[in-house]
Amino acid sequence: MSEARVRARHWVLLGLVCAAPLGCASTTQDRTPEQPQSVVGDGTAEPASPAEVKVLAQLEQLPATEARTIDSLVVVADAPYSAASGKTCRRLTLTPQKPPKASRTRLACRDGDAWGFVPSVFLVPTEQ
Repeated sequence: MSEARVRARHWVLLGLVCAAPLGCASTTQDRTPEQPQSVVGDGTAEPASPAEVKVLAQLEQLPATEARTIDSLVVVADAPYSAASGKTCRRLTLTPQKPPKASRTRLACRDGDAWGFVPSVFLVPTEQ
């Protein structure tokens, strides 16, 4: 093979290797959450409303997969599971009772005796 062809093949390969991460990466810069989440120093996310504070306070007693109304939210809590972090966690679906009824999925984990929300990486509500 000629030296020029080998050199050209290297440039094509280098171009593909450099372009792949850019082409495969996705961005959600055009998406904005309804309410940004405040993350505190311990890696937990602040409740977005007083109703979410009440949800955390009652989370231990919520039955799995049954809708319950807490304050202004309809809450469906999945069954508790042991996360890789060693914490007990539950996925929650929170739907406001008043329109727009945009459901939010949040993850709550128990650290000791207290439940706290985990920051979401998806931050996009789903419309019901």
